[in-house]
Amino acid sequence: GLATKGYPSLYCWSLFMPSRYEGPLLKSHLDADAGIFACDDTEVLTFYPLTLTGGAKGRLETTVVPSVPVGRSKDGTAGNALQFMKAWEGISGAGKWQHADWTIKVDPDAVLLPQRLRRHLEPHTGQKVYMVNCAKPYMPEGPMMFGAMEAISSAAIAEYFAKVGDCAGGLPWKAWGEDLFMGKCLEKIGVQRANDFHIYSDGVCTGVDCTDPDAAAFHPKKDVASWLACLEETKHPVARPTTEAPQWFKDYMASYTS
Repeated sequence: GLATKGYPSLYCWSLFMPSRYEGPLLKSHLDADAGIFACDDTEVLTFYPLTLTGGAKGRLETTVVPSVPVGRSKDGTAGNALQFMKAWEGISGAGKWQHADWTIKVDPDAVLLPQRLRRHLEPHTGQKVYMVNCAKPYMPEGPMMFGAMEAISSAAIAEYFAKVGDCAGGLPWKAWGEDLFMGKCLEKIGVQRANDFHIYSDGVCTGVDCTDPDAAAFHPKKDVASWLACLEETKHPVARPTTEAPQWFKDYMASYTS
């Protein structure tokens, strides 16, 4: 089982490249016992074996996954669907996901608040579901799960591990980013989507604001100083005047819900 810090239990992981900006970034999270290291269990994936030291954990051995070439997606982002299929294989093999209510993939440049995340996920715990976190207007795919924080329930990720072959063989994923692939795959194999557009504050979606009182992740914060400054800002949230969506947004969303 899993020694839990709260309910629902969270197993959080990141794939990181130590030689890039992500190296000192992830080390600062470990030292601060923050981000993925504040979840109930953690996995750090790298392309070669590495021992991380610091924080309450003391030592952490990374899980090695193969590196594959990454092209460009149709949206001009990294065409990294295959790379993250390999990463998810590493998560499957590590096996810890079986002991957690949710598996959470987090980019190293996202500031994660596990305690807040639990509040968003609790109503959906026990369901076969993944969280759609971005409703940026006029995306060709409509609202989708943006990849800086992917929250997938235990039953949903079990289904993915059992049936990912159906997606790899049946979807035109080579032109996709990993987050579009993951969303399309989960839907293809019968996993439900749950919309929560307050779960996440992302500059790539509708803007990042570290004083947002509801968001459980903030992205992008690509250097240690801005990541830690955002973490500090989250401790001083600013109430929002209204959570009522404007009418144009309701109309736009209505076009995606039957």
